[in-house]
Amino acid sequence: MRWLALAALLVLLALPAWLNSYAITVFIFIFFYAFLGQAWNIVGGYAGQLSAGHAAFVGIGAYASAVLSAQAGLTPWLGMLVGGVLSAGLGTLVGYLGFRFGLRGFYFVLLTVAFAEVCRIVTLNTEAMGGALEPGETPGGGLTMRQISANATVRSTK
Repeated sequence: MRWLALAALLVLLALPAWLNSYAITVFIFIFFYAFLGQAWNIVGGYAGQLSAGHAAFVGIGAYASAVLSAQAGLTPWLGMLVGGVLSAGLGTLVGYLGFRFGLRGFYFVLLTVAFAEVCRIVTLNTEAMGGALEPGETPGGGLTMRQISANATVRSTK
């Protein structure tokens, strides 16, 4: 069984050499949604909690990875690890607050919704993240999602 898992991993690592960018994108979405499904399985199935903050954690990890790739020139593989560690750290903070105050059910949902809303407000009002700008103004040192997307497209076509 271990050899089968190792062979499957090697095949998946070799696929980008033979597939076009559309097929690679499809595989990325497959694994991304598998990850989200497992996250819901752990939180909702095993822990019996309902979390509404998954979007904030995914957004924090993705934005950290994209900014590190675009501005610091860090490879996306390391950026994903840094984004995952950052999201895990903030998830630990939210989990600590939930356990510390014994939040269950509806109150835990409110905590995760509040965290996601705080993340949204901070993102929209922080100039370094492309927010709090007048119409037509460009961010001073920050990246908008359109710039990150354009940069990722340029890198993937090289």
